[in-house]
Amino acid sequence: MQNIHLTWRYALFIPYGRPLANINHRLDATLLARVNKLINVTINGTALYNIETAKGIQATESLALGVMYKFP
Repeated sequence: MQNIHLTWRYALFIPYGRPLANINHRLDATLLARVNKLINVTINGTALYNIETAKGIQATESLALGVMYKFP
């Protein structure tokens, strides 16, 4: 599938001198799809787990629709 591109990044942070229950996780993912010559669609998502901030997983997502034209 040459019109779909997925990139992701995972970050793990272990604080020094604290129990392993305090590990912070972050996952960023981006899906880019080229619909045709003019239209691109991008979906972004982030998941964050930090026990000191909230007890559950925090998530955010976004959707973008773009028009692209290349001048000759």
